[in-house]
Amino acid sequence: MPENELPERPSFYEYDLDVQLASMLNEYQNDREQYWLDLCSKSDWSAHAALFQRAEAFAEVLLRQTAELVYTPASDTPQELEAKRLEYCKELDENRREFLRTLQLNFPDQVARAALHDLFEDDYERRPGDDSPLKLVWERLCIHLAWPAVETKITSGATRLIHLMGVVTQGVVTVSTAEFLRSVSRCFMWGFDDECIILCRSAMDRAFSDRFPDERDLDKRIKAAEASGKISQEIAKAAHDVRLRGNKAVHYQLGMTKDVLGTIRATVAVIGALG
Repeated sequence: MPENELPERPSFYEYDLDVQLASMLNEYQNDREQYWLDLCSKSDWSAHAALFQRAEAFAEVLLRQTAELVYTPASDTPQELEAKRLEYCKELDENRREFLRTLQLNFPDQVARAALHDLFEDDYERRPGDDSPLKLVWERLCIHLAWPAVETKITSGATRLIHLMGVVTQGVVTVSTAEFLRSVSRCFMWGFDDECIILCRSAMDRAFSDRFPDERDLDKRIKAAEASGKISQEIAKAAHDVRLRGNKAVHYQLGMTKDVLGTIRATVAVIGALG
């Protein structure tokens, strides 16, 4: 074997992770659908087949409902807008009712009550049990969330983490400021750029307020820090740039700041100078 030739990779290391995850996700989705299609063809499993169909419809409506948290159809007139809004709300209500009715008609009361409990449970880390009818809805939502993570977020997130290399403050920060910075890193890694800009401003504001608590707002805190000699004119300018970018993202328009990594670097530099 030539000295510069690497040995053959084991099977699970032969292809990149995102490629293997996409293949596995596709197989899971196909097997799941085929499993329930087979059950739908058997009369003894008609109740479960009906539940699967209702669960799929309920999940699709739920995804549309929660995508923007508001119904915003393209419409030119208030009358058309109101009519479509009412139609949309009716569809949501009908699908919820049908899903719950399927539970109540086809499953023991205890099972239906457990599913309803899962539906309104505030424990976000808890997954529905395998015997819960809500598990079907949960599976569909998992598939929906997994595809963008596999197709784009993993590869771009890894590259973004490489770009964060070296963007680490050497200053001493408070626990609350450190929490904001961790959130900045997570948002940048997963591609939530506007949220990242907003959190950069929040992290910087927290750092300034820890050191200049008597000043009323961030603008005055930056000016006070510069006047006291705590930060240089150059750092003050960087702080104002981050402040204004955050303001635009919060109050005016998303997507206005393109240099997200530069904003993170400026934020960390300012916080480091304050330390």
